[in-house]
Amino acid sequence: MRKSLVYMIASLMVLGFVRIAPASDKLSSQDKDTIKDAMRNLQAVAAECRLARDHTENDRVQSMASKILGGDDKMIEQIHDLRKKYDMEFDTSPSNPDVKDRKNLDKMEGKKFDREFADTMVQQNEELLRIFKTGAKSENADVREYFDKKQDAIREHLDMAKKMQHDLKD
Repeated sequence: MRKSLVYMIASLMVLGFVRIAPASDKLSSQDKDTIKDAMRNLQAVAAECRLARDHTENDRVQSMASKILGGDDKMIEQIHDLRKKYDMEFDTSPSNPDVKDRKNLDKMEGKKFDREFADTMVQQNEELLRIFKTGAKSENADVREYFDKKQDAIREHLDMAKKMQHDLKD
């Protein structure tokens, strides 16, 4: 009996030293949705930028596509790291609308392609900014910090796309 009491007290003492993770160390369902949406949207933009580098003859469009692609590829890597840290798995396949948009772009050429690409980049980066603003409100410190810090890069991509959109309309 005395031995049982000692084991019980020892167990309670060990439990007292075990750190119980607060809720902010876990991903909420909203965090998971935000990470998944960000990943899919970043991948869609990256695929469209790769398409633009191959389809356009406009040096400025190619340059913008390369800049956005470089930044988005880095963000995709960072989201993979965040996802792995929290042992989060999800399907990273593009959504049907993203596949449709890419196929439509793939059929275009010349100035029509350039204008449609710029319009698509504006729409996609506006959507990404909404996603990143949502992520920046997370209760999880890692998620909040990542999405808050990356909003400036998304805004920069959006500004480039808007300027290109404006320039191509003239």
